[in-house]
Amino acid sequence: MRTRHLLILVLLLVGGAASCSKEDTEVLDYKSLGSSANDLLSSSKYQALELEINYMQAYPLSDEVVNHLTFFLQTYLNKPGGIKVYRQVINNSDKTTFSISDVVKFERQVRTKFTRPGVIAVHIMVLDAEFSEFTVLGNTFWNTSMSVYGRTIDRYSGGNGQVSEDQLFTTLIEHEFGHLLGLVGQGSSMVTAHKDVNNGAHCINPYCLMHHVIETASASAPQVPKFDNYCRDDLKNNGGK
Repeated sequence: MRTRHLLILVLLLVGGAASCSKEDTEVLDYKSLGSSANDLLSSSKYQALELEINYMQAYPLSDEVVNHLTFFLQTYLNKPGGIKVYRQVINNSDKTTFSISDVVKFERQVRTKFTRPGVIAVHIMVLDAEFSEFTVLGNTFWNTSMSVYGRTIDRYSGGNGQVSEDQLFTTLIEHEFGHLLGLVGQGSSMVTAHKDVNNGAHCINPYCLMHHVIETASASAPQVPKFDNYCRDDLKNNGGK
């Protein structure tokens, strides 16, 4: 059987200048993608992380996904003050598709946790919709924001020969978190050159979590992929564990 892969969208970089009208407590979270990599990885400025997960009713993240993500973050982030997770259901948007401008606008409406002295915040939205490019499962924007698209994830998981929905959610969110951490070469400098120059800020290693495709065939993806040595070196070099 032919192995199926799903392309991940090359990162969407939303300029930080558009955030100038936000209150001071929110300006810290509307900067360019990758600019807070060291803030997330190290404890020099922020000793704790607050993770806000807003989801539409049809796509709540399971405890398994959240626990895996928390352990993943504890593995790479120096946050002696701990990592707190807040989950909240949000109203459906009545949209079937989102453009990047729609995503940015909606995020401003529902986000409640923002970076403040000693605590950095990251916001994850799980939307009951698809992105305007229908093969895209998720994207990162700003320096502490990401969104994932439940309807598209549902299409590529849970069926005969496909990975489970939990596994695909976990893989996708941890991949996108890698971009917030500055991978690959977009906020965390490369110790060794390993950027796939033909596919944006992604790793050349096809088995790395930061490769530009996500495997959706269960036989070929028995577990959630991990960062390879190249990516781990980059994170450690930028203040991570």
